[in-house]
Amino acid sequence: MLIEATIGIAALAIVFLIVFYRDPSRHSPPGNTVASPADGKIIGIIPYGKELAVRKGTHGIVQNVTEGGPKKGVIIAIFMRVWDVHVNRCPVEGKVMKVRHQDGKFQPAQRIQWENEKNEILLKHKTLGVIKVIQVAGLIARRIICFTRKGEMLKKGQRLGKIVLGSQVLLVLPHGVGIMVKKGDFVKAGESVVARY
Repeated sequence: MLIEATIGIAALAIVFLIVFYRDPSRHSPPGNTVASPADGKIIGIIPYGKELAVRKGTHGIVQNVTEGGPKKGVIIAIFMRVWDVHVNRCPVEGKVMKVRHQDGKFQPAQRIQWENEKNEILLKHKTLGVIKVIQVAGLIARRIICFTRKGEMLKKGQRLGKIVLGSQVLLVLPHGVGIMVKKGDFVKAGESVVARY
């Protein structure tokens, strides 16, 4: 009985590892499109700008998240569930301007967590200007891995890093892009179109 239980637990662990560490190939959308940086569920689409942020009482927090990015724009928040692919991908082609790790809290990632530990990647795109991809740690997911570094040229859909176990990714885009998703939609990293320009 003990041997059977041990074999069962080991089998479940192997299946979990295979599912968790999978890294399928993806085909990025052509043209003037922005691909999703993560697999998961859209949990928020937040337009921001000084007036909007002050009115909602989150000016300081939003300013911290968008620092170095567009002065006015939109934040797309994606929740990565435990069973989603955890590899993050570049939403557009561009040059890495900055990579910054920021310590913070470890709160559940099902809701947007402005103050959690994060890794920020600033990308310079020839048309959009500077955009940001932010890998956010969660309650269980406390290990953020970044594959890229400052000065590197990236292609749309190229692997940026991964977050161990479920968490969230924030994508900061400039004002004026056409958002192609809504809250509740499910997206795939490097493949689903989240915006057009």
